[in-house]
Amino acid sequence: MDEKSTFEQQMKLLQTVVEQQQAYIQAQNAHMAEKDARMAEKDETIAELRKLVDDLQSLKVNLEETLKELRRQLFGTSSEKITSEDKNTQEVIFVETKAKITVKEHTRERKPKAKRDDIYVGLPIREVKIPLMDDQRRCEYCNSEMITIGYTQVRCGSI
Repeated sequence: MDEKSTFEQQMKLLQTVVEQQQAYIQAQNAHMAEKDARMAEKDETIAELRKLVDDLQSLKVNLEETLKELRRQLFGTSSEKITSEDKNTQEVIFVETKAKITVKEHTRERKPKAKRDDIYVGLPIREVKIPLMDDQRRCEYCNSEMITIGYTQVRCGSI
């Protein structure tokens, strides 16, 4: 019986090991399924982003073409184009008129700048003293009475 009991113990031990291995395999399968789901989600996201990049690149190309066309319309040559025959004719006329035109030479003298003393010589000077009100005669920081230090002379009148 000793052999039979040790055999049964070994069988129970092997059976628990097999059960543990099966549980571990199931856990690994669940983990792999999770990873597969995440990978599928990543693949979908990558596909969506690639489509978005393609759309944005085509939009960029369209906007660049529009910008190029608008710049050409704004800064480019106008629709009035001169044919080569007209251009040659205009060049001949320009050369002919260029040879015929003469201009007299002359010099221009500048007027001297007017000085303020000259401008204000005839203006009358009038002294106007405007006293401060009592509440304005006090210093706002130390509240002491302010006294007159001097006057400012201001010119007024029309020139």
